[in-house]
Amino acid sequence: MRPGFVLGIDFGGTKIALATATPDGRTLRRARLETRGREGRPRSCAAPSEPPAA
Repeated sequence: MRPGFVLGIDFGGTKIALATATPDGRTLRRARLETRGREGRPRSCAAPSEPPAA
């Protein structure tokens, strides 16, 4: 069975980027969360201050 979409997640030092796409590669939605990496690991791993934009 083939899924209806795929999810990509990029955990970086200053952001977490997310995207959903169709199995053939068409992007459905993207979001970006700032991690506050400059404030150190405890702050960068905490919940984001704002939800991602729709």
